[in-house]
Amino acid sequence: MTRRTGFNQIVLTTAQPNQLLRFFVELGWSDKTLALGVDALDYWDSPRQTNDLRLLQAPGTDCTVILITCDNSIPLYRPLNSMIIQPGGLFDFNMRTKNAEFAVDYLTTHGWEMLVDPVPWQFGASSVKEMLAIQNDGIVLAAMERVSPPLEGIEFDRFSDIFNATQIVTDIKASSDFFSALGFNTFVDYQGNMPGEGPRVLGLQDTPVKEAEICLTISHPSGLMNGSIELISTPNQTVEPLPERSFGRGIHRLRIPVDNLEGLIQDLVSLYGPEVVVKSAQQRTILGEKELCSTVRTPDGARIDLYQP
Repeated sequence: MTRRTGFNQIVLTTAQPNQLLRFFVELGWSDKTLALGVDALDYWDSPRQTNDLRLLQAPGTDCTVILITCDNSIPLYRPLNSMIIQPGGLFDFNMRTKNAEFAVDYLTTHGWEMLVDPVPWQFGASSVKEMLAIQNDGIVLAAMERVSPPLEGIEFDRFSDIFNATQIVTDIKASSDFFSALGFNTFVDYQGNMPGEGPRVLGLQDTPVKEAEICLTISHPSGLMNGSIELISTPNQTVEPLPERSFGRGIHRLRIPVDNLEGLIQDLVSLYGPEVVVKSAQQRTILGEKELCSTVRTPDGARIDLYQP
């Protein structure tokens, strides 16, 4: 199996593990249980009452969801009443769907609520329907149906694997520069108003036109929508950022495989200072075997795991 570049693993922390397990397993994802050892507990800043780790892998790819069960008392990264455009942390992960109406039924049957009902809009040359769903841990999933032109070279059953992840940021340039330092190359760079009904996706449909302008970038080491990072800011609005947390319920980490971890960490420290490193580069047993790994902090406080397979 070819290793995906960009991010290929996402860590979710949840008090509703069975709900999320059912969502993925019924889509054909494999499920494996691992013990959460001391290395993983310390690496992910997990409270000691967390003791369950599940690996869910999409069919035919190395795209993996790491599911950590935690107590319902753990605070949410993104409270359920957060504004969509509120900066801080990791906002959502994206999956393609064959049919938007099917996706709504499937999501609501599996414990998700619609945060934004399907919105038809034009994304560049593509006509799409996009929706946002949220569950009780504050995890947001963006599902997208390509209406036209047809997707080519991408095969999946009902839902695809996780191909993109979004962060709402305060300073688009600072965040873009950070991911550039991680080896990501920007291939979408947009500033202005979202076309058509697009503002509904971000809850901006009732906002004056000038205030509703966004900056949006999408980047990936090879310019692919396959492990890509999407950054969105609203430069004409002042929105209080969410508090930074080392551990909470929701989207906990994105994990990015790299070839020269120690060299990359040195480069990041030279650019941002030692405070950019949350967990130093060390050999740790994380997913049942040793790996060289480190965690860094984005300008808006999200945690990104870097690991050398």
